[in-house]
Amino acid sequence: LYTEIPDSPQAPRAVNGRVFWRLDSESVGQGRPVETIVRATVEITEIGLALDFTIRRNTDTAFPASHFIGMRFTSTGDPATESVREVGVPQFKTEEGERGAPLSAINSALGENHFVAALSNVPVEVERNLDLILNRSWIDVPVRFASGRRGIITFEKGVPGSQTLADAFGRWR
Repeated sequence: LYTEIPDSPQAPRAVNGRVFWRLDSESVGQGRPVETIVRATVEITEIGLALDFTIRRNTDTAFPASHFIGMRFTSTGDPATESVREVGVPQFKTEEGERGAPLSAINSALGENHFVAALSNVPVEVERNLDLILNRSWIDVPVRFASGRRGIITFEKGVPGSQTLADAFGRWR
């Protein structure tokens, strides 16, 4: 997690965490079949922040999205300052230190600390999004905390994330 420091905005504070990748299954609603989802659990224990980052395909033909990315945050800090109030569109990049390329998506808040990004279903944008998701090694999730502070949660796919994503997208084809 990189967070801005008001006195020195060019030198953000960095706090290390860890990420766990896995395939999971969930029902998208009552009476609907169980679907494969990708789940990355990001834990930043030093500050008591966690992110449940999920990717699922859209099975609702009435909704114009190819996939959904769910982002649910939990924090053991003071909710008045440390809850997540806003989230930017996830960005994918090759190296940790570079600027990420945002997915073609629209973000929405689903409640406190809970957000979703609906990925575009326009064919050329679907192709670009899949290329970013499957071929870039790092993910950035820009956030704004209730205190107004901005941050970026940066995590690596590594071999486990790359394999998990490849398995899921293979099943969804």
